[in-house]
Amino acid sequence: MRATPRAFDLAPSRLTDRDLAVVRWIGRQRFAAADQINRRFGMDRSRAYRRLRVCIAAGLLVHEQPFHGPGVYVTTQHGLAAVDLDLPPARVDVRCYRHDLDLAGLCATYELAGHQVVTEREIRTIDTHSDRPRYAIALGGGRQHFPDLILDTVEGLVAVELERTAKRARRLDHILAGYVRARHLTAVHYHATTPAVRRALDGAIDRAHAGHFISVLDVEDDQLAPPMMAATGGNS
Repeated sequence: MRATPRAFDLAPSRLTDRDLAVVRWIGRQRFAAADQINRRFGMDRSRAYRRLRVCIAAGLLVHEQPFHGPGVYVTTQHGLAAVDLDLPPARVDVRCYRHDLDLAGLCATYELAGHQVVTEREIRTIDTHSDRPRYAIALGGGRQHFPDLILDTVEGLVAVELERTAKRARRLDHILAGYVRARHLTAVHYHATTPAVRRALDGAIDRAHAGHFISVLDVEDDQLAPPMMAATGGNS
C-alpha cells in the first residue's frame, strides 16, 4: 500500500474533499492556472487562492512561474500519492507551455459540459508499451500517437486534438492516416486556434478523404487559458 505523504498528515483537518479533487484534477493535467481551477470547480478567485495555498502548505501542490504573470500549479509526488493517482510527476516545459496550459482549459470545458475525459497523461500511462492500446493510435513501425484528450461517450471513444500551430503537411497526413485506420474511435475532433491552422487541417482532411470521421472546430479563448504576459525567458 502506498504510504500517505508526511506533508499530507501535518494538516489533515484543513484539507477538504474539494481540495483533494482539485489536486487530483491538476494531477491529471500537466499543470493548470488558477483561473482554470476557479472555472472548473465553480470557485471565486479569493477562495480558490486560499484553498490552493492550503494545498501548497500541505505539500500537495507547488506553484511555478516560468513567465511573467500569475504562474501555474503542479501536483507534487506527494499530491499524486495522496489522491491515489498512478501518474508520474509532471514538469513545466516552456517549449509546449501554452499548449499544455490551453489543454487544461479545454479539458475543463468538456468536463463542465458533462463529458467523461481521459487526459493525455492518463492515455500515455495506460497505453505506453501496451500491445493493444486502449486509446492511442498506431502509426506503423511500433510507433504510437497519443491524442490530447479522449472523450468516453455512450457512442464510443472520441479523440480530441488541440492545434495551436500548423504541423508540416507530411506529419499531419501521417497522423490522420493513423486515425483513419483506427477502429476503436468513433470520431476525431480537432480544435484550431487560428485560421491558418484550420486551413492546414481542412487540407489534410480532404487529402485523407476523412471528412466523415474527422472534424475541425474553432475554439474560443474563454475555453482555454487566460492570456499570457511577456516571457522571462524561453520560447513558448
